[in-house]
Amino acid sequence: MKNIEIKNTVKTPYIKLTDNSLIITGRSYPEMAITFYKPIMDRINEVDSFDDFKVFMDIEYMNTSSNKAISYIIKNIADKTKSEVEVDWIIDEDDESMVDLSESYKSMMNNTKFIVEIRY
Repeated sequence: MKNIEIKNTVKTPYIKLTDNSLIITGRSYPEMAITFYKPIMDRINEVDSFDDFKVFMDIEYMNTSSNKAISYIIKNIADKTKSEVEVDWIIDEDDESMVDLSESYKSMMNNTKFIVEIRY
């Protein structure tokens, strides 16, 4: 699989997708989240399976459409990975909505191991 790297902007996160990892950092509230995340979705859809995969997220804020896109991406990765996908999610200590969102992700995704790190 060819790597993808997308530089961050004021409204979009830095993203790097490799054969065995996905990094998403920053803020995510693009006008058209599905369009923004489509290259990542397409690349993951091209892959039959992953041997091992890790997701690292440090997202300050994401809108509803970004949330849908990111959860779709992680779920597709998990569905195609032979072992458990590790999701390492860094959240600011006072961001209760992001903590709640991480709990929601945990409950709805199979084949994933969530590690939530609180940043103080």
